[in-house]
Amino acid sequence: MNNDAVILVLLSALAHSTWNFLVKRSKYPVFSSIALSFFSLALNIAISFFFGVVESIDSNVWPYLISTFVIHATYFVLLGKAYRDSDLSSAYPIARGIGLAGIPILASIFTDDIISILGLLGILFIFFGVMLVSVFDQHHIKQIFSRKYVSGVNISRGLMFSIGTGLIISTYSIIDSVAVSLIHPILYMNFVFGGGLLSLIFLIWSKEYRLQDFKIAIYSGWKLLFICGICSCLAYLLVLEAYTLSQVSYVGPFREIGVVFGVLLAYIALKEKISFIKIIGIINIMIGAVIISVS
Repeated sequence: MNNDAVILVLLSALAHSTWNFLVKRSKYPVFSSIALSFFSLALNIAISFFFGVVESIDSNVWPYLISTFVIHATYFVLLGKAYRDSDLSSAYPIARGIGLAGIPILASIFTDDIISILGLLGILFIFFGVMLVSVFDQHHIKQIFSRKYVSGVNISRGLMFSIGTGLIISTYSIIDSVAVSLIHPILYMNFVFGGGLLSLIFLIWSKEYRLQDFKIAIYSGWKLLFICGICSCLAYLLVLEAYTLSQVSYVGPFREIGVVFGVLLAYIALKEKISFIKIIGIINIMIGAVIISVS
């Protein structure tokens, strides 16, 4: 894997885990997940004009732009609900782990990526580590099969939304890797974050939330959302640039190093319990990341 790509993905993973942590920490995770996309979009539009990234869009790119718009609208909703109904140290690794499992499979079908034996070994280390951190953790297994409410939270719903988020991640990762070869990454990101608008329309249309609730969430936590927006924009820009330097089958799994950052933030800042199994999982993820970085 290209050294520059390794650095970009590491910085992206740190920024990504940070904004996920902040969304989980907020009072309204669902709205925060959507609202940060508005701040990210505003920031990205400003960056587009500052660097003069204004170009005509080829007709061949529009299917990717429309797809990522819809897919990210789904992503923001599912992610917010996953954090509403589950712990950060569980939802984040599960979502990233499911996404990791799907990326190499989809990449082999829709792109020309060929994974080396060493790269495959690194991916397996990361996948096994993510599973240890999330699904195979003893405490979490008990929650998965329990229909009881733990502190008013239905863990089964949290698991469902986390898995759904993971499936979305693997899908948009492939779309992103192809799209950035056809359009400038900064211009492409406007459609990524624009999906938040569709998310909001859907939630209001389904009468699950009111527009007034969204306004209150933004007004009460705009500073936090502004920081989330910066981190989200930075995380996406860095990983899209990494896609131009290395193949998606490596970049996608290597991003899972963010799971380590996410679990550490959950332990230090949110005081979530970290079991011995999760620690072993983190070590596996780090080993896999190193293997992929030298493959």
